[in-house]
Amino acid sequence: MPPKRKALAPPVVSPIGEVYTTEEVAGMLKLSVRTILRAIEHQQIEARKAYLITREAVQRYWESLPLTTAVAPAGKRPNGRSGGRRGKS
Repeated sequence: MPPKRKALAPPVVSPIGEVYTTEEVAGMLKLSVRTILRAIEHQQIEARKAYLITREAVQRYWESLPLTTAVAPAGKRPNGRSGGRRGKS
């Protein structure tokens, strides 16, 4: 059974509108927190102190992500590597 995800709290409403934490954004976009932090570091998502992110910034980031159109064959990753562990035959 997969681990249960922690329920997200309602977004904080600030003077600029709704803001989200990196964990909330990761949950909404079904990405890892690490991916969100990298996007902030590479200035792909605009964030403020303590990594608060506006709804508009999330929307812009989501729209900037490429569409996935190719389906990898079973057991293969899109980059051509197999899905197995390294070093195993």
